[in-house]
Amino acid sequence: MKQLAVINGGDYTPLITETLALQDYEITEWETIPLVGGYDLILFFLEGIHAGDMRTIRQIKRAFLDYIDQHNSNWVMFAPQDSVRLRRAGVMRNHYRCILDACRFSFLYKKRFRCWSSFPMESVLCNRNCVLTRVCPFHDTDKWQGRKDEPMIAKRIELYKAYDKINVIPTGLLQHVIEMSKLVTNTSD
Repeated sequence: MKQLAVINGGDYTPLITETLALQDYEITEWETIPLVGGYDLILFFLEGIHAGDMRTIRQIKRAFLDYIDQHNSNWVMFAPQDSVRLRRAGVMRNHYRCILDACRFSFLYKKRFRCWSSFPMESVLCNRNCVLTRVCPFHDTDKWQGRKDEPMIAKRIELYKAYDKINVIPTGLLQHVIEMSKLVTNTSD
């Protein structure tokens, strides 16, 4: 049986458990970086960590990478949707990076997950067929600024922001990540 660790999973953990219910994984949840090792795959969520506090994020990254050096295993670090600053600050440079848009994995709206991993993963980007494209100004948050004065537009923006805060990660996205890690494990065996 394979070992999977979920660090800082929060509301995502039940979805991960549901996704892997029929597979051969034993799931262990940790709130912080664990002291023990021996996991085949580690999913680390940066949810709840303020992206503006780069110093804290750099410390967490350093501690996590020290942990990985001690306990060799495949890992994926998920950053929240609003964490463009992490990439711009180069916090995780020299690691594989990809973008996974939840709307490509059966989520109705565009919700973006930025991931860094120990193995190469291809980005799966929105093909603009999700619900947000039907009201195209909302697909790109940069276009919201100029339309906030219109009452219905403002109401829809608030609805989409509220919808986006729901901690939902599609099970298809999780399966994609796990399959990619299996491919790496299978080729290295």
